[in-house]
Amino acid sequence: ALFSMVCAELIREVVNGTDLDINRWFLDDGNLYGKVTEVAKAWNIICEKGPNFGLYAVVKKCELYWPSGSGKGRELFPKEIKVMKGGVVILGSPLGDEQFVNLYFEDKRVKLVKLLDKLKTSTSVLGHQSVFLLLTKCLSFCKFVYNARTLHPSVFNCFATRFDNLILDCFCFL
Repeated sequence: ALFSMVCAELIREVVNGTDLDINRWFLDDGNLYGKVTEVAKAWNIICEKGPNFGLYAVVKKCELYWPSGSGKGRELFPKEIKVMKGGVVILGSPLGDEQFVNLYFEDKRVKLVKLLDKLKTSTSVLGHQSVFLLLTKCLSFCKFVYNARTLHPSVFNCFATRFDNLILDCFCFL
């Protein structure tokens, strides 16, 4: 609770010192949208006043994104901040153009295939029941439901089919 209260104080500073279109936070993960000058003001407030609260911006984890792709005002931010092209991932959900979303899910699919292959080879050590529980509770349904609820069906349906086939294949192996 103390951490949340400290974050709330810094967020109040940002709200009072800027005119952002959107200023949304989940604990210490902030999403700031608006004119680039207002986002830069928010960045400066976070960097200048955050340490007073024991909060420091981790530049390596920060991302900038211009939906227009213009990059106008890039010089207002540290050059170490990553500039995203085509979209962003917000709380695990890809938002962007079709290529960006496709690349995101292809990366997830490749990682899932590797994980499922390891899981299949673990049945002799873990047993079928443990592998079944890992598959149902950790690797499939929760991730599927989250993405299904955060993305438009027209975007997610083709990935859902591929995902289902991978999970079904692993079930068949058991």
